Parts: sequence; C-alpha cells; structure tokens
Amino acid sequence: GWWTNMEVSPKGYVVIGGNDDASGTLDNHFFWQSSPHGCFWGTGAQIAPAQYNVDFLTPSNYLGHLRMEYQIVGTDTILHVLAVESAPTNIVGDIDGNSLNYFRKIGNSHIGTWTHITLDTMNRSSGSQAVSNGSIAASRVSSKVLVAYTHHHAEAIPQDQRYDVEVFSATSDDAGVSWKTFGQ
Repeated sequence: GWWTNMEVSPKGYVVIGGNDDASGTLDNHFFWQSSPHGCFWGTGAQIAPAQYNVDFLTPSNYLGHLRMEYQIVGTDTILHVLAVESAPTNIVGDIDGNSLNYFRKIGNSHIGTWTHITLDTMNRSSGSQAVSNGSIAASRVSSKVLVAYTHHHAEAIPQDQRYDVEVFSATSDDAGVSWKTFGQ
C-alpha cells in the first residue's frame, strides 16, 4: 500500500487509511482498531468508486492521498476524510487539475455510510506530480471543520502558469454537513 495515514479518536481507537490493492485493484482502504490497545483490525472497508468519482475530472481515477481527522460532536464520533483523484487531468498547456473531495462517517468501525461532497475541481498546483495539497482540521470544542488547499489563480489558466496559485479554504460550522468555500 501507499499514502498511508492514521488518526486516533478521542476515545483511543485508531483508524488507518491509505491505498492498497487488497480488493483486487489499487484504491482507498480503511482499517479500524477493534478496541483501544487492541491488535485486531479486521478486513476494513472502502469508499466505493460509484460514490467518489461523480465529480472526478477523469472518472477512471481512484481516490487517493487520504487525510483524516476525528471529531466528537455531542454523542457522535465523526471521521472526516479529505482526498483527491489519484492522478491529474490536463486542462490546458502546463495546467493540470483534480478534484478535492470530502467524506464523513459517523462511528468507530467499518459499519456506516460515507457522505461525500466535492469541495473543488481545480486544487492542483504541482504539475504532473500526484500530490495532495490539502489539509483538514476539526475543532475539539465545537462542530467546526476547516480545509485549506491551493487553487489555480484566475489568471493561471489563460496565462498557462501552473504555479500561479492562491490559498483557498473551506469551512463547515456543522461538523461537515455543509461547506462554504473561500478564496485567498
């Protein structure tokens, strides 16, 4: 596997996420710890391609570069995931793009439903490198979640300048249910 990441819930449970070919094709995969301090992880789960590639610039790409953050809101333990398309799609000249995707799931196990929102379709600034430039943080005292990433400047595409980017952010005040996106 590759692009592994992990997160520990406030209750001490670990989730490991990344990309592997355990299902037969390279794709996202999550493994939840069965108990705090336990060594059993089970078979894990995936976010299905039919759910995530809706807004992909190239629908045959897989979901990669997972970033995770746990949050407790009321009695809910929420896993927030930020991820991108596995490869860039050429837009014009030296400009490539891919979609920036947000997922949330309630609970500490593979059981449950993922909710998906596409935050942006032009978050790429590194040319042909397959690198996620986003980060995610969730409040420990409220239901706020923040995502920060780079996005091509409005003049980047007509001027064919792939490194002409701005920092964008997306915020949620309701634990990832809805989002507002802001430019620089």
